[in-house]
Amino acid sequence: AAAAPASGRHADRAPTMACAKPGEPMQQVQAHSADSPETAPPVGGCVGRRRSMLLAAAAAALPMAAAVAPANAGFKKEMKKKRLTEEDYTPSEEVGLPIYETEEGSGPDIKLGDRVLVHFDVMYRGLDVVSSRASRLLGANRTISEPFEFIVGSPVAEVSKKQMSDSAGGLFSGQGGPRPPPALSTAVLGMRRGGRRSVLVTDPARGYGDKGVGEMPGNTTFELKVEVLRVGA
Repeated sequence: AAAAPASGRHADRAPTMACAKPGEPMQQVQAHSADSPETAPPVGGCVGRRRSMLLAAAAAALPMAAAVAPANAGFKKEMKKKRLTEEDYTPSEEVGLPIYETEEGSGPDIKLGDRVLVHFDVMYRGLDVVSSRASRLLGANRTISEPFEFIVGSPVAEVSKKQMSDSAGGLFSGQGGPRPPPALSTAVLGMRRGGRRSVLVTDPARGYGDKGVGEMPGNTTFELKVEVLRVGA
């Protein structure tokens, strides 16, 4: 039955919404003062006006939060490094191996006989097996970065041995220093200062032969990542 209209001193009170039990419709009940306990609503039966407003504000904020989430997710996905496959590489007659350009760089193209300073990383199944960014120091048990300098087209093995003995006053060990693969000698041809490239080394003779290196076995295809820091003396 419909509730009778309020009368007397409580007639000017605004009605509030009572919380309905599961399966029951919402009903309006008259607000009551402390001096009318006989008509007070049951405990837990009402939701205050202030609480209702807070719940409404929280519900309105949900669509906004949902709209922001995909944007953040897309940003993280964009920042994630791409894992290259063999299909991503393009054969290069100049280098003699498949290459993938990551960053173009600026200035003139690198040619045979140029002196260059680079960082290189030998990647195998996600592992950084050999890197100029991590050269072990004797007696210090710490890792530092040491760029590799060489003449394009010249063997890099002898350069590597000399750098390991000369760098940091001879503190680099022959086993701990970075030993680049022969492919690095021509891997930078056509690149520019600031450029980055990935070379797929498929020929063991231009890699680490049948012995391999570190965690990488011999006669294995691997990725050689190169970054040109400087061109010329």
